Amino acid sequence: MSLVSLAVVFWELRQGRKQSRTSALIQIYDINRQLLGMGFDRPEFFCVIGGTSGEEETVRRYLQLWLNQIALIVHLNEQGLLTRSQWHSLEVDIECLFETSELKNLWSELRPFYPEPLSSFLDDKVAAIEAKEKAEAPRVETSAA
Repeated sequence: MSLVSLAVVFWELRQGRKQSRTSALIQIYDINRQLLGMGFDRPEFFCVIGGTSGEEETVRRYLQLWLNQIALIVHLNEQGLLTRSQWHSLEVDIECLFETSELKNLWSELRPFYPEPLSSFLDDKVAAIEAKEKAEAPRVETSAA
């Protein structure tokens, strides 16, 4: 009986650590969102972190917020905190977001700054979208000269 109790305690401790890590990640992304929000309010702040203060930089930073949100979603799924239907719904949303060339281009640029599980997940999504686009593109026939 005490062995079972000990196993339950260890399982609960492990779950508590997972929850603590997830809470910390949520706080980090929230701070990131707040810092970027300051840049949206005062676009010249984007210059401080190596960007420009134009509309293009604002769009880029907005899309970066979406990448951070997707990173959090993938992490929550890896931790088993999403139901199967929640994950499916969010995965479809992510696929729709990556059908825009702006987000795909930004992903290729920012990929090194994100953790491996997210990189693999998004690389697979981008590859699938590109394969679908290629298959749907009108084929140009080449004639023999």
